[in-house]
Amino acid sequence: MWRRFYRSIWRLVEAAMLVLIWPLNQVFAVLFRNRVRPRSVLHICYPVHVVHYTVVLLRQHGFDAAYMALGDSEDWTECDYRFRRYAKWMPLTLTEFWWFWRVVSRYQTLYLHYMKGISEAGWEWPILKRMGRRIVVYHSGCEIRDRDRNMHLHPEMNICQDCDYNALICTSPHNHLLKRLTRRYADLELITTPDMRDFVPHGLHFPFFSPLEDVIPPRTRSYWPENKSFRIVHVTNHPGIEGTKHIEAAV
Repeated sequence: MWRRFYRSIWRLVEAAMLVLIWPLNQVFAVLFRNRVRPRSVLHICYPVHVVHYTVVLLRQHGFDAAYMALGDSEDWTECDYRFRRYAKWMPLTLTEFWWFWRVVSRYQTLYLHYMKGISEAGWEWPILKRMGRRIVVYHSGCEIRDRDRNMHLHPEMNICQDCDYNALICTSPHNHLLKRLTRRYADLELITTPDMRDFVPHGLHFPFFSPLEDVIPPRTRSYWPENKSFRIVHVTNHPGIEGTKHIEAAV
């Protein structure tokens, strides 16, 4: 009970802080508009390997690229900045404010994976646009799909019919907020698979890619005899949406 009361009070404090810093953000947007790193790109995403390798490739092509990871992970730790959304020593809004003006606002292009910025409320999106920054949103899956629409368009088979998440991601109120922000402020939307055009008709298809060997050195697979056997490796933590049962049936 006390914990719930404490959280409610803390949320009110954070909401009040957001209102109080709004005029300061407007002033800073004008003052720091030209404080930008040339040819710079900041990727913002959860801690994952794909974003790290993308940044490495961008650097090889002459871009000032960096990766800001949201939160911690035991599986992947390589990043340039680590943004912990819930800092214990200051209200969340001030944490976001500090990171935004210290790091995020300096980059020319913001590359947001899963429509995720540094704030839950999305207050930084209009500030970035006012400063002339470009926003690229990269859609990778459930966050942009609409399960009901998908079931209607493709009743015989679709990626949502065996959803592993009980449609919690695509139907969450916060996800709807992110979609509205994306529609209003994004300069470009990228999609990983063509089926997402049902939900992002103007999305540019930019599929997953395999990094070059100079980024990831090839492994020596001494435990696999070098012969002409055909092997299929299917690794997933989403057997429902990735169609594991259909793959097994085909094999």
